[in-house]
Amino acid sequence: HELGHYFVARHYKMEVTLPYFIPFFPFPFGIGTMGAVIRMKSPMTSRKALFDVGLAGPIAGLLVAIPVLIIGLRQSVVVPARMIGGDVTLLLGEPLLYKAISRLVLGPLPDTVDVALNPIAFAGWVGLFVTAMNLLPAGQLDGGHIAYAVWGRAHRLLAQTTFVGLIAMGIGPFFLNMLPGVGPVPGWSGWLIWALLLSVFGLRHPPALDDVTPLTGPRRIAGIMAIALLVLLITPVPFSVQ
Repeated sequence: HELGHYFVARHYKMEVTLPYFIPFFPFPFGIGTMGAVIRMKSPMTSRKALFDVGLAGPIAGLLVAIPVLIIGLRQSVVVPARMIGGDVTLLLGEPLLYKAISRLVLGPLPDTVDVALNPIAFAGWVGLFVTAMNLLPAGQLDGGHIAYAVWGRAHRLLAQTTFVGLIAMGIGPFFLNMLPGVGPVPGWSGWLIWALLLSVFGLRHPPALDDVTPLTGPRRIAGIMAIALLVLLITPVPFSVQ
């Protein structure tokens, strides 16, 4: 993912560092990292450069994540429902793209079975999740870069809508479950952490040096499609434990 940003930034003659990996506790689920970051030492020269650098990461990530997921699913095991794990079982949400790939690889599965994911498949799922989070159209996320490159200062409305949506997904199920006759409604409080991070680092995107020249038609279409891709990659409850 970050190497995609790096090589495209170098193509535009920008000063940029190699990726720095962010370590994280390897337990309880063995991820061991919170991803990576690169440091841009020079400003974005144009909205075209901003768009290309922003889109390169998600494309590079998906080009790796999808084949890894397919390979991992081929090595995963279909078992009777509720037969997975021991004391603690990590349940993963299934975004639309994951469901499509799973159906392609494993075929249609009845509700009476679960899939015990091979670690390779889990890595592919994490790749889809990371790409989804980066495509959120706000701030300095890849989706924020793309949204600003396509819509300019009008991106603020999309960023604010994203922020409100994250809060709603984080606290909405809690209040719904308090209503009589409603529930249980599953939820994930991690959305509130993402909303907090966006509020700390800011929803707005700084302008490029050339903030006047608009994107061409093909790039605008690709940008809209990239933001729409978020619908295929996101799931309301990415993680749950039972």
